[in-house]
Amino acid sequence: MFSPNINHIRMKQNIPVLILSVLSSSFLILFCLFHFTIHPNRNKNGFSRDIVTSLRQIHSSPITSPLTELCGTTNTRLFFSTSDPRKIVSTNYTLEGYNIFSLPIPISDLYLRGANAQIDSPTTYIFLNNASSIITYALGDKKFYTTKLPLRLFTRQTRASKNVIFFRGFDSAGKTQVFAKINVSNSKRLVEKQIITDEDSVGLVSDGELKFDSLTNTLLYVQFYQNRFFALDTNLNIIYIGHTIDTTNTNPTFSKQFTRSAKGTILPGTPLNTINKSFRTYKKLMLVISSLKSDNETISDFRNNTVVDTYEIRNGQYKGSFYIPDINHEKVNNFSVLNNILVAMYKSNIATFGIKF
Repeated sequence: MFSPNINHIRMKQNIPVLILSVLSSSFLILFCLFHFTIHPNRNKNGFSRDIVTSLRQIHSSPITSPLTELCGTTNTRLFFSTSDPRKIVSTNYTLEGYNIFSLPIPISDLYLRGANAQIDSPTTYIFLNNASSIITYALGDKKFYTTKLPLRLFTRQTRASKNVIFFRGFDSAGKTQVFAKINVSNSKRLVEKQIITDEDSVGLVSDGELKFDSLTNTLLYVQFYQNRFFALDTNLNIIYIGHTIDTTNTNPTFSKQFTRSAKGTILPGTPLNTINKSFRTYKKLMLVISSLKSDNETISDFRNNTVVDTYEIRNGQYKGSFYIPDINHEKVNNFSVLNNILVAMYKSNIATFGIKF
């Protein structure tokens, strides 16, 4: 005759209690994380914006996988890079139909992380940050060429001409990041300077985006986690240090170094709040995507758009702002501007907008 196990029955009776306990603990953890995490847009940020222009959507097209950036153009085609720099997506200016082509270049997975592509048709440049190298490949060619750079590794780069490229990367000791001007035709380091001093974070807290503006012949570096940007001449002399319109000039962080296979990896010990997400240059202006809501913006406007602040490159003066609208509740991942057309990349869409300054 079957005799019920008393312990088994008690265990069954306790299952709802255990589930409730786990859910309660999870809720408590999430509540604490939310409560003690800094939310810069929860309160007023102490600055105002002037919305000076609006965009007119021209075309929109769905995509099956996210694109990282507009990496090149011709008179008729747009070229987009992906998470794998060897995979390039091309379309026309009306976003009708896509061509996907893969470059026949073997690259170790170790060096793909952080790598990116730029196209100056018909030449493609693949920047391997972790290998401190550049791969040059002409579309349709059977050969590719690798140039080793005189840097330990680099984190940011921007092309000024065919042979001259500016970098931000680690010095020979690997303890701090410097800015360098390199002639890639012979791997000669032309100029090297440490513009920003923050050795404690190994350049992490001062991370940002580097762009060269050919119209003003100015090298620009906008920091992600502070309201600061640098304008440099072509010899890496500081022209001026500017500030974005928000008031966030500090972003406390701690760096912690982990070692694996004799290779160091730097990670922040506390979350960093992104202030400036990305920027582009256009018509002697600097266009900066900001993640901070101004005091005179409505919550609806800020939530349903991506805000871009504009500054004059020659002096860093704020000139006004505009919105890039969300599409299907998606925020803009990246953007570029050319010939009065703003190309916006979303998670599952590409869109073009007419813009006038």
